[in-house]
Order: sequence, then C-alpha cells, then structure tokens
Amino acid sequence: LFDDMQPAQTIQNISPPTFTRGQLIRTKDLEQAHYVLALPCSGRTNPDYHTIIALLNILGGGMSSRLFQKAREELGLCYSIYTSASCQSDSGMFSVYAGTSPHQIRTLSHLVASELIAIKDTLTEKELTSTKTQMISCAIMSQESSSDRCERLASDITYSGKIQTLSQVVEDIKGITLEHAKAVAEKMFHTKDQVMVTYAPEADIPSLDELTEKMVA
Repeated sequence: LFDDMQPAQTIQNISPPTFTRGQLIRTKDLEQAHYVLALPCSGRTNPDYHTIIALLNILGGGMSSRLFQKAREELGLCYSIYTSASCQSDSGMFSVYAGTSPHQIRTLSHLVASELIAIKDTLTEKELTSTKTQMISCAIMSQESSSDRCERLASDITYSGKIQTLSQVVEDIKGITLEHAKAVAEKMFHTKDQVMVTYAPEADIPSLDELTEKMVA
C-alpha cells in the first residue's frame, strides 16, 4: 500500500505560533455556563514536557486533583472541572475547563487563578511522587495495546522525528524533581499570556485583566 511513498527530502522550517491574549464571551440562554482559561506551554520536544503533564494531573487530572477537590467537592462551584494540554512539537496550550452555574463563574474563575499560581509554592513531594507513579504505570500499561503503541510511535515520529523508548520515557518521568516542577509552574502560570472563554447566559463574568492582576501580582 505504501511502497510508492518516498520520504521528504527537506523539512520545512515553520515559525512557532504566537499565543494571542484575549477574552471571548458568547451569550446564549443555557442552563449551565462553560468556562475555559488557557495559557501557552512548551511543546512535546521540550525537556519540560513530562513535568507539564505531571502538573496537569495534579491540578485537574481526575477526581483526586486539586481543582476537582476544591472547586467541586469542597465548595460546590461546578459539576465538572479538568485540565488538559494540547502540545505540538515546538509549542502547546494548557487549559482549564469547568462547567458551572452562571452565577458562580466569577467565584470559580478567581479560584482557578488562585490554584494555578499557588502550586509553585504549595506543591508537595507526596503529590509529585504519586502522579509520577501514575504516569509511569500508564506508560507501561499502554504497551499492552497495539493501537496505543502504534499511536505513540506515530506521535514520536511526527513531533520529534525519532522514537523514544519506554525506558527513556520512564527515566524522564523519574527525573522530575520538586524544585524543577515548581519552577516550571511559576514560568507557565505567572504570565499575562492568557485566553478566557465563556459560553453562558447573561452572567457576572470577570474581565481577563482581573485574573491577570491576580496571577502576576
């Protein structure tokens, strides 16, 4: 099927995308409000990639994450909240999504900003060790699925041009230190480069400048 395909002779140099700060408000008569805060982050080929994924898991990677426990379980500000990262070879985007009630958007958005900026000071060795163990377990277990292995190999070739072995991935994850994770968190979250999007009925929605002031103070 692919016998006639030839590899490209040259790789086109493309400049990294520019992250543009801004706020988008879409108003519609909905029962719930949808909220997203996005920030730029490093890409897959950056040495900080696995550290970013670790921070993602700690902040909003599941029911035991900081945002889920604080925003949903403790304060009841939302019914759904999680973090995600969309990373290409040289750049990426870290985002927080929450589904909430319209009258709680302001409180929730300030809580999210507070939790993002606080992790550089409050991250613990216990949290980091736990998420590193989970990441390593997922990497090993993914080897049992042929489709997962094919997807990982294709991603490696697409983003970096070379295949990263399982042992290399495990070593990278094991090498994440508490001090470095805090430094990456400060670099990533202590920034004015933010995008906030809300899709909700008429509500008291904070301005992006409010959140920026909170995060870079």
